[in-house]
Amino acid sequence: MVIREKKVDENNISLPARPPMFCPGCPTRGLFYALSKIDCVVSGDIECYSLGVFPPYERLDTILCMGAGITVAQGMDKAGIRDKPVIGIIGDSLDFEQTLNVLKKEVKKEAASVIISRRACVLVEKLKGKPLTVDSDKCTQCGRCLKIGCSAIYRERTNKKAITIDEILCTGCSFCTQICPKEAIIPTE
Repeated sequence: MVIREKKVDENNISLPARPPMFCPGCPTRGLFYALSKIDCVVSGDIECYSLGVFPPYERLDTILCMGAGITVAQGMDKAGIRDKPVIGIIGDSLDFEQTLNVLKKEVKKEAASVIISRRACVLVEKLKGKPLTVDSDKCTQCGRCLKIGCSAIYRERTNKKAITIDEILCTGCSFCTQICPKEAIIPTE
């Protein structure tokens, strides 16, 4: 059996493991960022959407099985859970036909609401946007960009006040540019 040593920083403080997160450029990050801003109940399934349960979103209340997000939300509605909006989410990255069949059944019911992502999974269809960078003259270090959960955006280890975007990981999806209040995130030259 191999026992791995714990990683520590320069102050001998144990470093946490990297949390599970959506891929850079994933359109689902924007959905969960928006859901994290409202008080609602979100039911999902076992695809990538299950990552919405982790910080910074913490916005997934049920996870059952493939395609269950909508049907569990429908069951909650039938059971009378109406003190908060109930939102059901399912993905299409593994079985589009199954997802389509569930949606066709649900949209015929009175209580159904549907959120459709118009962008493909970044693992299937690579985005062709320009990588982004942080304009240090405009950046106020508010940290809002760090809260969207993109692994391409991080705070420098050597200069804790500098926020950086890794150009290799950045897909140019521009979600971070939409939430930056100072327009400090710009395309690379």
